[in-house]
Amino acid sequence: MSQDTLHLVVPSLLSPPEGLHGRTALRAPAVEKLLGWSSSSGGAKEYEPQLFALMGLPEEAAAAPYALMGEGIDPGEEIWMQADPVHMKVDLTRLILFEGRNLEIRHDEAEALAQEFNDHFAGEGLEMIAPHPERWYLRLSRLPRLKTSPLSLAAGRSPDAFLPKGEDARYWQSLLTEAQMLFHASPVNKAREKAGHPAINALWVHGPGRRAESLAPATHFKMIVADDPLALGLAKAAGAIRTELAQAIHADVLCVLHAFQHAELSADERGWKEVLVEFDQWLGNVFRWLNEKRERSLVLYPCNGTSYRLSGQKRQRFWHRSPPFHQYLTPSLLHS
Repeated sequence: MSQDTLHLVVPSLLSPPEGLHGRTALRAPAVEKLLGWSSSSGGAKEYEPQLFALMGLPEEAAAAPYALMGEGIDPGEEIWMQADPVHMKVDLTRLILFEGRNLEIRHDEAEALAQEFNDHFAGEGLEMIAPHPERWYLRLSRLPRLKTSPLSLAAGRSPDAFLPKGEDARYWQSLLTEAQMLFHASPVNKAREKAGHPAINALWVHGPGRRAESLAPATHFKMIVADDPLALGLAKAAGAIRTELAQAIHADVLCVLHAFQHAELSADERGWKEVLVEFDQWLGNVFRWLNEKRERSLVLYPCNGTSYRLSGQKRQRFWHRSPPFHQYLTPSLLHS
């Protein structure tokens, strides 16, 4: 990995909220230049595998222990799984999952439900902790034989296609159904419903496993910009220092920008457009950095199966007219 490369992981940059109005009128001059002037190659189709690839981990690596590290908790050698609080709601003819980020969960509510879970499942070899109201974790006594999907794939969608699969799927589906019944009867949810808040009526489990012994030294970044626990945990394991976006335009830096994905999952068209304007302005500063030295380069990973590399040598391809931004957009997967 070149030490003169700035890496940008920007999920949902090219997949706006479903039904986006004014697609053809969207303008993002800097993004258009980046996409039009770059050489493209393969990339991961999802956020988590893209991070793992950049950190030298296999696609099936366990996310939970690294996310826990990003929360400031040492996972040790134990087995962990993410068990995020969600709200399930029937929308017309199907079930839709809403992530905890949209539920305004309080710390005391998260702690109370975690304690109820632990009391109820005390004999199952499980222990739940809630270091953040929106992000919960399970300590497991054995490694589950499961293939799971991250919450970002199921949020805002019908979760049926993303439910855990594998030899232990039936056991975990039964356990999660029992947890739903437990939460439905909880005083926490009774109080939330009385106050007009959506119930925390289910858990979304994903990313089980242990932390890898080490990350490949060649993949280490010096600095990282992120607010996602998984990215922060992986960076911590790699020895990277957290920094802010304003100070991030340097070589050997990884920028993980989630604002587009948050807007897409929340069907926030206005928010997605506002983030696009801000990102495009910031990208103009990146171009100025590229102009300073020909050996510098930028790689964009929009987590759609393609990556885009722009080197300083190609930054002045004035003869090349970039296609308009809307031609790069793909439909959102929401409600598919």
